[in-house]
Amino acid sequence: MALSLVLLVGAGLLIRGFIALMSTDPGLKPDRLLTFHIAAPSGRMPDSVRYLQFYGPVLQRLRGLPGVTDVASTSIVPIQNSGWNGNFNIVGRPVEKDPSKQTFAEYRVVSSDYFHTMGIPVVRGREFSDQDAAGAPPVVIVNDEFVRRYFPNEDAIGKQLFPWTEKAATIVGVARSVRQVSLDQAPRPELYVAAAQTPGNLRDVAYVLRTQANPESLVPSVRVALRDVAPDQPIFLVKTMNDVISDSLQSRKLTLSLLAIFASLALLLSAAGIYGVMSYAVSQRQREIGIRMALGARASTVTRMILSEAGTLAAIGLAIGLIAAALLTRVLSSMLYGVGTHDPLTFVAVALLLVGVALAASMLPAVRASKVDPLRAMRID
Repeated sequence: MALSLVLLVGAGLLIRGFIALMSTDPGLKPDRLLTFHIAAPSGRMPDSVRYLQFYGPVLQRLRGLPGVTDVASTSIVPIQNSGWNGNFNIVGRPVEKDPSKQTFAEYRVVSSDYFHTMGIPVVRGREFSDQDAAGAPPVVIVNDEFVRRYFPNEDAIGKQLFPWTEKAATIVGVARSVRQVSLDQAPRPELYVAAAQTPGNLRDVAYVLRTQANPESLVPSVRVALRDVAPDQPIFLVKTMNDVISDSLQSRKLTLSLLAIFASLALLLSAAGIYGVMSYAVSQRQREIGIRMALGARASTVTRMILSEAGTLAAIGLAIGLIAAALLTRVLSSMLYGVGTHDPLTFVAVALLLVGVALAASMLPAVRASKVDPLRAMRID
């Protein structure tokens, strides 16, 4: 009983955390969204023209596919455990010498229409357009977590930064924060830079396509279109955005599945154990039970006696299990999301489940005891 309770509490906490994680808003709209990566044509064209002569034409070709409503490119697809970050300076503010206090943000290099394609609302200003080209004034878009951290009491639109460009880049928009690394990690301050203005920072580029129908049905058309523009460049990691989110949860799913299997086996063993103990107890006490019934004990009284003893065993197991679970579930703290390691609802639900299992397992021996023939039982040596 104690072991079952520990395993069931662990599984229950993981289930509740997983449900909470699945209901977390990622900050974008993943439905009908196809993603894939394409490698850079290394060595065949200088960085300064890579976007203009390669990634840009691929983008335009994909925009013309039937069934595609929006297309954009990005340096990193959201909700993948990877990132690119660094320091930046805000124009008009002194440069911080202490490394722990320096301004720091995640970087994303994205094309025009990226936010519209991903379903990420731009809450202030505008998103990138085709006019934000290499010769145009540098512009950046920040997320609202960036504004909360670095411009808490002022309008960020129009402020200028030095991310990595020689010229100051102007903030032209504020986008809603996205859970870029994983669903269980809070959004971080982010800088989005126009892809056409930073061709030297484009290596492995991912494309995102929003479709009118099932995204996977467009994969053959995408391959044909890319073969026309870049016949020697393979595409890889072809996934829907829903699959990207699902894949980010694989380790949690595996842990949850294993713990659920062990908890189910432990629950089955505890039920079999209680049944065996109570059956043995009834067989050993048939003479006593027969005497009780001969002296006037009712069948219901005998049944309650057996169930009461089973309940006592269950209570002892539950007490040990609750203490052990309270101590051991702390090892799951790093895997829980939206629920504490001592969540009372989970503990109470598991305890009630085990009480029900214990009573159900002891019911058959209790009924058998209530049907003992007093005369035959008292003849047993």
